[in-house]
Amino acid sequence: MQGASLRSDFPSARGYDDGVNRSSSTPDLSEYLYPGCNALETAVRLSTEQLRMFRRVPREYDMLEAMKDVIARLEQAGIPFALIGGLAVGYHSIPRATKDVDFLVNEEDAERARQMFAGEYRGGMRDFLLFEHAGVRFDLVVTRLRWHRDALAQAKDGVVEGIPIRVVPARDLILLKLIASVERANLGAASQDRTDVIRVIEHNADLSKTEFDWMARTLSTAYGMFGPAGFAKYRRALEWLNETLDQLGRTDAKCDLP
Repeated sequence: MQGASLRSDFPSARGYDDGVNRSSSTPDLSEYLYPGCNALETAVRLSTEQLRMFRRVPREYDMLEAMKDVIARLEQAGIPFALIGGLAVGYHSIPRATKDVDFLVNEEDAERARQMFAGEYRGGMRDFLLFEHAGVRFDLVVTRLRWHRDALAQAKDGVVEGIPIRVVPARDLILLKLIASVERANLGAASQDRTDVIRVIEHNADLSKTEFDWMARTLSTAYGMFGPAGFAKYRRALEWLNETLDQLGRTDAKCDLP
């Protein structure tokens, strides 16, 4: 019964096709990039074009320019941040469009960030702040757990049109996406999260068993407080992760389940 639930809740990597030639352990991304753009810049351009097409946003809508403004304001305020979400997936794998920009910020900086964007603040909860700048939605995810803070501290250096930007490491992005796939009520969004996990694994062949074991331990520590019944859905996500690693030829990297 558990296997049947796993197959119905989580898509199989066997049915996933992004057109990449898997005969190479490091797929060539050049065909997915806009001329003269890196993967992150391509993801931002794709997002702008898709939103202009489908959401009927003004022609002057520009995710890149809005990002530049927000990044400059955060840096001027001395607030550390790192890119997560769909754009971070584009940095670590194949660029794709997304409807918003997601940043990870430290808990102690959350209130200062909310005040800084008070005129553009659209709401939030304990774990995130939502605001809209120049028509672009920004989500600030607040670090509540130790591994969140570590992800921010260990962020990788990226660049978008000459502007430095920090991006969470691939292992942390996978874990964020795995958790989101469990917690989302929207099945389409949850399926996208799992597709993102597959893509990031495929394009980061250096991810080792040590890192996948870390994901399993971190998930168990962070959510084991809910007890066996409460943790069951997260364990199913880890089982799906191991099944996916099998299907991608990464059996050696499968995590030890808690």
